[in-house]
Amino acid sequence: MDVFARRRAGILLHPTSLPGPEGNGDLGADAYRFVDFLCSCGVSLWQTLPLGPTHEDLSPYQCLSVHAGNFRLISLQSLEELGWLYEAKLDEALDLDTQRKVHLLAAYEGFQRQAGEDDRGALAHFVQEHSRWLDDFALYEALRAEHGGKAWYRWPQAIRDRAQSQFREPLGTIIHRSRMQSIDSVVRQVETRPTRRVGSLFDTLGGLSMHPLWGVPVLLVVLWGMYQFVGVLGAGTLVDWMESKLFGEFLSPWAIRVADALLRFPHEHLLEGGVLLPEYTHPALTGSPIAYQLVNAAEMAIAASWKQSGR
Repeated sequence: MDVFARRRAGILLHPTSLPGPEGNGDLGADAYRFVDFLCSCGVSLWQTLPLGPTHEDLSPYQCLSVHAGNFRLISLQSLEELGWLYEAKLDEALDLDTQRKVHLLAAYEGFQRQAGEDDRGALAHFVQEHSRWLDDFALYEALRAEHGGKAWYRWPQAIRDRAQSQFREPLGTIIHRSRMQSIDSVVRQVETRPTRRVGSLFDTLGGLSMHPLWGVPVLLVVLWGMYQFVGVLGAGTLVDWMESKLFGEFLSPWAIRVADALLRFPHEHLLEGGVLLPEYTHPALTGSPIAYQLVNAAEMAIAASWKQSGR
């Protein structure tokens, strides 16, 4: 299936970020539930990031192998359901990686005792299919563990010479050339992949907007449309309607009446020649002589200040 044959929705998520048991997510039941969730949302691509074994910093961008998988992604619960592992529980107070390795060793022993013919055949097929790198990586992992996780060039000279004796070139040169060959292979695939396809209207407009000749007219049309929508319709028509109709005829008169009834401050429209109009009184304050006198005093002071200012 060519995943680039049509436009798709995708998501980027490393499996270790999934819900799961202690330490990190894995490729167990929660991964299958996540796939079901993606399907229900119409998402057809899941970019997982590299799944290889990591260094101690756990970064998936610098793996110990481009072929091997990360043992932390193996679901211990799935091994328990298969009957190869007695208990998959991990103690978070102890080293999780050490416990996982102990459980995986126990699961392999359970596999040897209880696995059926189909599972044994699948393991034999895997070993044969990946024999080109499997034994070498297993030896590398054993030597790395024996030397405390140090890089291969910091191992004793005798071990390095034994590995080097199998090649005519230095190991560093071989590793670098192998990486560059992998990168060149990906680049050639990208360069030779056909990019022209029949798309939607948005794809066509996107292609025109990036064209060196038609891109400028498309940009001008887009800018004109944005001006008409934002400048003319939004800032012009809608704002004028809100000021003249919505606020001028409906909201502002009601707001003024509420303010007149509650606040009792002499607005300009309440004065005639600097004198407070008599119809604006405080019926609610007539029962409180002290409050009424205070309000009258405040109104008289404000009216006097308005007279002096010539309002």
